[in-house]
Amino acid sequence: MESIKCGNERIESLPAAELDHLLCKFFIEVRKVNGEEYEPDTLSGIQRSIQRHLTETTALNINILKDKEFEKSRKVLAAKRKNHVNEAGKRNKPYATRALTYEEEEKLFETGEYGASSPEVVERTVWWFSALHFGSRARDESGKLRWRMSSLNKTE
Repeated sequence: MESIKCGNERIESLPAAELDHLLCKFFIEVRKVNGEEYEPDTLSGIQRSIQRHLTETTALNINILKDKEFEKSRKVLAAKRKNHVNEAGKRNKPYATRALTYEEEEKLFETGEYGASSPEVVERTVWWFSALHFGSRARDESGKLRWRMSSLNKTE
């Protein structure tokens, strides 16, 4: 995984106070390419992604989601989220999902999106059934699955 840079410096090498300041500035200024504001949950997702990057790429024991040194950037993000919800009409779950109907699920098999026609399709189908029957939806839950945790059976 590549390092995130701020100018010529990697964010992993910045002191906590400077990183917190940069996060504040980032959360205030970040916009979509077209200039629109991000949804509140997307902003929190970006914050969690930054934390995941720090956890996965460094030996530093810092947590921008919990550490006292990053309280200001968390407050800035919370204020921006609240502002979006109150003034901009943004909602926390604007694109909430709904369950697929039986007909929609059947259509996925009929069109070849799910099934056994290729390794990619099998992988997608296994993911679908894992999420559906075991409730594993998060990135880390899917990553923890191993073939030894499953068994293949044939029904007649």
